[in-house]
Amino acid sequence: MELRRISRNGHSLQIVLPRTFLTALHLHPRDVVAVELVDDTIVISRAGSAREFARDAHKRSAATRG
Repeated sequence: MELRRISRNGHSLQIVLPRTFLTALHLHPRDVVAVELVDDTIVISRAGSAREFARDAHKRSAATRG
């Protein structure tokens, strides 16, 4: 376990993830992660690349249009 301090970024709060975590999950800038609240724990998991996220969003948008 690593302790991290919450910092302010504009009107939002942020936590910087350790490089070892990012490397282990093969995460890169603009990748998409899923964030869940389970009881009193924040769970972050790899959801895909920004390109995959954009492609899936486009498919969902097209499906709702008809």
